[in-house]
Amino acid sequence: MVSLDGIVGVSKHNIWTVGAAALSMSADSPSRALIEHFNGRRWSITGALPASQPALPVYRSLAAIVMVSRTDLWAVGRDGRRVLIEHYGGRTWKHVMAPSPKGQFASLTSVTAAGHNDVWAVGRVTSSNGREHAFLEQYNGRAWQLVRGPRLNATSTSLLGVTAIGKADVWAVGQEWRPRTGQAPIEHYNGTGWSIVPSPFRAGASLSAVAAQSATNIWAVGYHGSASNSRWLVERYNGLKWMVVPGAGRSSSQSQLAGAASVGPSQSWAVGYSFTKANPNLNEEGGLILHFVSCGSRG
Repeated sequence: MVSLDGIVGVSKHNIWTVGAAALSMSADSPSRALIEHFNGRRWSITGALPASQPALPVYRSLAAIVMVSRTDLWAVGRDGRRVLIEHYGGRTWKHVMAPSPKGQFASLTSVTAAGHNDVWAVGRVTSSNGREHAFLEQYNGRAWQLVRGPRLNATSTSLLGVTAIGKADVWAVGQEWRPRTGQAPIEHYNGTGWSIVPSPFRAGASLSAVAAQSATNIWAVGYHGSASNSRWLVERYNGLKWMVVPGAGRSSSQSQLAGAASVGPSQSWAVGYSFTKANPNLNEEGGLILHFVSCGSRG
């Protein structure tokens, strides 16, 4: 069983995707991290592990990939209990050592780049009591290092998406759990440190991805409500504050958004899934695609 979770296009003849290949069909099967490449004619497996090397009985997977240039790509994910980071320097993919925060299991969920010497990754680590805690890592051109983030007052937290507009302008979004309420955390890096930015949706929300058209036009997507009774959610930053996009989650179908991308200066796309409450099973599930056109940077 193969799952592909991240994709990036250098050109129409140079596309990369990352994910995992399970060793069996069982739900708890160990997996091998997977990297595939399209050269304009066909897809081929390059693999985070050499194809000739047997996959070890651990859970290895890659969740996200980012392109700095055609000869500088990063992919991040999980290697058993530790984080997994792979780098492509123009010839082959190589494993890069990186620190993992203290805890039972650590995984990176998203990666972005402001330059060759400025790459950010976000994720979550599970402690011995089962709670999750968000964490951030940065590559400074020499090595990866853990970076202190703002303290979140929640039972559990995780960061699921990150995007960089510049070296002093990086945004991260995610999810937190509290006894009766949950708020989607939004964090911002201004070049010197990370801080929490007020979210317009106060309770019961999760943001899965974030994409930027510019410093004054940023989109975050996810859902609000419980995981079993959710509605899609879109928030937009106009350079002054974050706002809930009108119409978010008004559908009668259960829905969630999982990915976002900005195309050019005025268009953004979001993808996810939706199914009707009357038929909440996989046979009735469908893909959900939303398209947003910005009329102004502060509109």
